[in-house]
Amino acid sequence: MKSNFLLCFVFLVVLQGAIGELIVYQNSLAKGFQDWSWSNEYTLQATDRYRSVPCSIGFTPRDYKGVFFHFEKGADSETYSGVRFYIHPGTVGGQVILFGLASADENVLFYQLPAFVPNVWNEIKIDFAEMAFTGSFDGIWFQDSSDYDWNKQGRLWIDDISFVGHCDGVRCPQNAVCRRGVCECAGGFGGTNCAVKPSLSGLTLTNPKTSYPITELVATETDPVFIQWRATGNISSLSLALIDVANTLPVHQYLAPWVKSGTGGGTYTWTSSSEFESGRFKVRAFYNDEVFVDSGVLVKNTGASRACERDCSRRGTCGPETNYKCRCKYGFSGSNCEKLPQDVYAVSLVAIVNLPYENHQRFPSRLSAVVTADLTLALGVLEQQIQVRDIRSYSNGASCEVKFSVYGGGEFDYKANVVEIERAFKRLLDDKDSQLSRSLYSYETFEASSAFLSAAKTLVSVMAPLSLVLFLMMF
Repeated sequence: MKSNFLLCFVFLVVLQGAIGELIVYQNSLAKGFQDWSWSNEYTLQATDRYRSVPCSIGFTPRDYKGVFFHFEKGADSETYSGVRFYIHPGTVGGQVILFGLASADENVLFYQLPAFVPNVWNEIKIDFAEMAFTGSFDGIWFQDSSDYDWNKQGRLWIDDISFVGHCDGVRCPQNAVCRRGVCECAGGFGGTNCAVKPSLSGLTLTNPKTSYPITELVATETDPVFIQWRATGNISSLSLALIDVANTLPVHQYLAPWVKSGTGGGTYTWTSSSEFESGRFKVRAFYNDEVFVDSGVLVKNTGASRACERDCSRRGTCGPETNYKCRCKYGFSGSNCEKLPQDVYAVSLVAIVNLPYENHQRFPSRLSAVVTADLTLALGVLEQQIQVRDIRSYSNGASCEVKFSVYGGGEFDYKANVVEIERAFKRLLDDKDSQLSRSLYSYETFEASSAFLSAAKTLVSVMAPLSLVLFLMMF
């Protein structure tokens, strides 16, 4: 008998159950549990009967005595769905046992165990939901409840006590895990039976204002960059980093260590920083070491080449909104908008505007905007067909000389010939109620900005046609 006890103690190791299971007793009390029993007729190393080799709990229920095991950390019904254990009642059976859970020295669950089948191990599983039990507990106990017949209670054995998780008995497909009894795809897998592999592709960088691709950043400025990517599987979040093309290492820190993604992909707006040096970089979106995607090369310079190198032949715009490249007006093309549309003719004219040249010098963009808006309305042409080429002082600064061209033919919808354009200008000359000076005076309270042209169009559209003192000159 002594050797049997030594063999039992050899197996007194810390046992760890399967995922979702908390073992209370299996050959010994598990780590974290303490023996608070109030019976004097029990042992935790019974070797005469056991379900798991080589020991079990031997207990003779007498006089309402019981065995009690305290759990230092405690547990709750959110984490575990129930408790399972095995009882062997011996060859006769008939024991009456009350089971319970305790919390902070208070009993929170009672359950009268059913009659045991003699001479076999009886599996007993108590489901917390069926018992309508919710809450926490830090103790588990078994007690004699035979009233006045306790002397007839025979010895019984208890083994393999454990709290079972909500996923006990749930079988999930490959690439899935069970959480609270429900199978969920893991590792970025998605789709039916979690069979769709995670992947990332199509990462693009664009200007959020213009939707034009971004290929350049400047060290002296901060610019918003709209980052967009496609995804498959179930990638709920990922990280974004700036990768140095030369050594493929992240620069300083991640752009965003945690970004929400979703089915099909996601977006993120990043404001570029001046903290990292000039060079050639890529933006990388990555889920893990195997699932990632890079953008095209993103150049960051010192700022010297930030300004537009050309004037776009005065037929286009260039600035931050165009990524500092010429965006040509309708019909024109070329890196500097130097190429004319096919079969296009130009009528070049000079207008003398009754506005002091000093006012134009103070707000240089306003006169050009108003003239363009006024001519667009008067001639019924597109804004892109009006090109203000030059504005100079006239009559010792008392007025402004405005040189401009009107384009027709080619790809433009406006097909009027030179004679028709001249007639339109003459109709303007016949209007003696010149309101151009008053229009410009109204604008003097505004700062020159990209919103000015829109404001000018709105104002001109509600006014009578403006009269310009025009001198027609055919070049």
